[in-house]
Amino acid sequence: MKAFRRIISAVVALVLVMSVSLVAPPTASAAPSQIKAPLNFFDAITVDTNKLSSEGWKWVQSTKTLTLDGLNLNCDKAYDFHPAVILPGGSTIEVKGSNSIRNSYTDGGGTGIRAYGALTIKGSGTLKAYTNNGTGIAASGNITISGATLSIVANMEEGITADPGGVAINNGANVKISTSYSGISARDGNVSVSGSSTVLDIETYSSGIVATATTLDSRVAVSISGGSLKIDASESGIFVNSGSVTFSGGSGTIKADRQNKAVKVDYFAVYVNSKLVVDKGLFVKGWKGSSYTQASTIATFPVEFGGSYQTFAAAAAPKEKLLNIEFGKAVKVTGVKTQKTLYIAKSQTAKLTAAVRPQNASNKGVTWKSSNSKIATVNKTTGSVKGLNVGKTTITATTNDGKKAATCTVHVVGKKAKLTSLSLTPAKTCSARTNTTLQVKTKLTPSKATGIVLTYSSSNAKVATVDNTGLVTALTPGKAIITVKAGTKTSKLTVNVE
Repeated sequence: MKAFRRIISAVVALVLVMSVSLVAPPTASAAPSQIKAPLNFFDAITVDTNKLSSEGWKWVQSTKTLTLDGLNLNCDKAYDFHPAVILPGGSTIEVKGSNSIRNSYTDGGGTGIRAYGALTIKGSGTLKAYTNNGTGIAASGNITISGATLSIVANMEEGITADPGGVAINNGANVKISTSYSGISARDGNVSVSGSSTVLDIETYSSGIVATATTLDSRVAVSISGGSLKIDASESGIFVNSGSVTFSGGSGTIKADRQNKAVKVDYFAVYVNSKLVVDKGLFVKGWKGSSYTQASTIATFPVEFGGSYQTFAAAAAPKEKLLNIEFGKAVKVTGVKTQKTLYIAKSQTAKLTAAVRPQNASNKGVTWKSSNSKIATVNKTTGSVKGLNVGKTTITATTNDGKKAATCTVHVVGKKAKLTSLSLTPAKTCSARTNTTLQVKTKLTPSKATGIVLTYSSSNAKVATVDNTGLVTALTPGKAIITVKAGTKTSKLTVNVE
């Protein structure tokens, strides 16, 4: 009897414990459950009308809208060749919160999201899509990504594919793609990036953006009109076999790899078989300030430019200069400065410099000219001056953008005069308030020492900058050392910005 009572007591206790555990509120929010079966909303026949929502997703058949909010989908090998999410044409994915879609199938066909028609992805949330051996997002129609934040990793296929169709990224969308194949591929459609806060970042072992056509035409195949674009490609940055590429806004960099020696193929930052069009107000230039102009980024011609840059035949530029470009809103030149006076002996040379303002001007190119080439000549590109006969001439530096000018009076004398000393005013140390300027004056001994071109530099450009005439601009509190060089002589000035 006692044993029976003990058994009954144990059963009652277990029931009470289970009851408490069922009704007691959780102490902490649980992580979203992982879903392993694909989500298939292809048409009304395959959609289970009794299950139009689950943890992390909700489907509305009438509007073809899939809302993601905390989805954790991980399709495993049991679903061979099956996309993780299948949608009918005309579908919209509304992204809320943080979501993850993963297709781990290893033998091909394991797409992340597949739409049989047009697809729109929008919202304020984030979506991470990973495919082990398939395209990240694919549609047989146009793909529009608006506002949402997407991170796509496609190990063995394209990041985003529209076939046939185009891809539009706009309205502040933030899209990062890492893939072994093309970042974005559009067949018989165009690729566009627009919107001031839109971001597209592609890292690929193939080409960044590929827009191809089965029939050659004159359409705009790729259009960059806003936002930030970064492409780091092992092949071409942008590849277009038909139509034009247009830059009319935004900013960014496009980097391509060098010649593929194995297959003897040249890759370019932009490869276009028709036209590259750059609207006025923008610049496109070689990587890290290359002196080559916009046309050097193009593989084939003809080329049209709305900007003010000079074009030249592709063969005139070394191919290694075609690999990387930088583009953005053009910053106009407002002025230029150069050394005011130069003494030089016959047959002696000295190289003048020009400081173009503002410092971030898009086109800092200048052209040099002598008013009397019988007295002294100047290289129109480098500013190198050579004295020929005793006398005086004026060397003018004119900016290629805006035609701003600065002059230097050159005195050619009969023999050289060696510089013996260089002193500065202020001397050694001075103070300056933020957002003010200070002129550093120099004294040469002898005053007519020949071949002397003064150069100025700052040890801390965040605190104070200095131009090639010795004008110091105080920026932020701190200390900067201004170094002035003249021939073999050097003098320094410490500027304390308060």
